[in-house]
Formats: sequence, C-alpha cells, structure tokens
Amino acid sequence: MPVELLSGFLRYRRAIVLGALGGVIAASWAYLWLGVDVEMEMMGVGGGHMMAMPPEWTLPYALLIFVMWVVMMAAMMLPGAAPTVLSVAVLAQGRLASSTRPLATAMLFAAGYLLVWCGFTLAAAFLQWGLDEAGLLSVTMAFGNETLAGAVLAFVGLYQWTPLKGTCLRHCRSTEFVVRHWRQGALGAILTGIRHGIFCFGCC
Repeated sequence: MPVELLSGFLRYRRAIVLGALGGVIAASWAYLWLGVDVEMEMMGVGGGHMMAMPPEWTLPYALLIFVMWVVMMAAMMLPGAAPTVLSVAVLAQGRLASSTRPLATAMLFAAGYLLVWCGFTLAAAFLQWGLDEAGLLSVTMAFGNETLAGAVLAFVGLYQWTPLKGTCLRHCRSTEFVVRHWRQGALGAILTGIRHGIFCFGCC
C-alpha cells in the first residue's frame, strides 16, 4: 500500500474515532448545561426569601443522580482518554484484517474505560445519598460539615504523594500502555479499556 494512501486511511480512521468521541463528549456537556431535570422545591425562610430544597431521595431520584454522575464523568474523562483510544485504533489496524473492526475495537476499549467510571459513579451516587440522609451535605451538594470537608481535602492532598499515585500516573501517561496490555478480541478490548480506566482512576 502506498505511503500516501496509508496516511490518508489513518487520518480517516482518526477522524471517525475522534468524531465519535467528540459526539459523546458534546452530548454529555449539553446534557449537563441544560440541566438534569432535578426539580427543586422552594421553601420560605422568612423575610420574603425563598430557598431551593432538593427533593426527597427515592429510587427515580437516585437513578437521575446516577445518570448525572455518569454523564459528568464521560464529559470530563473521555477527552483525556482520546489519545489512547486513537492508539487502539491504529494498533488494531495492524493486527486485524477487517477494515471496520479496528473502529469497533477502539469503541469497545472506550466502553471498557467508561465502565470503570460507571462503577465510580455508582459508589458516588450511594455516597451522596448516605451523606445527604445524614445531613452532611448542603443544598449545593457540598460538604456541610467543615471537619469532614477538611479531612477529605487532607486525604486527597496526602494521596498525591503516595507511590500508588505515581505508579498509576506512569501507566496512564505511558505511550506503550496499549502495546504492553493488548488483548485480542472484543472482550480483550473491553478488558484493556477497563485496565486503563483503573490506572486513570488511580490518578484522579
């Protein structure tokens, strides 16, 4: 295959992968920008002033909060994962005979990556539920307890100096990650994406 043709083919593949990722990212930000359909109840606090109160926790409301967390994670984390997803598409092209399967492989890798963040969002939604029920969250979903907020901030700051953070960061930034951890097949692409997502989660 001539070099020019191969170069054009790779640019075409990158455009498709970036277009798909860009579409998901843009849709996620649009959803967050337009709101997540959480209807706030207004309560009078005296002097003619009103304060927004979040609704009571029910299963539909919990699912809505979970979706909000998932969309937020997709909007924030996919841009950073885009170079690795592109690497997967290029690597798959050299190892798969089909011209369409590398694109599917890249999307499966991205899906595996997002699965890790979906797990995090599930934990975050349950944690938010528990903290809210315990009266430890403000109306703006921030910590309402200064001691708790300070403890979390201190923990996060100390974590930045741990060897675990450094190890995860090296793997997440490595340009050889996909080559070293590559697994064949659709399930392999998902598992590799999950592995990359775990290291990325360890960085964040």
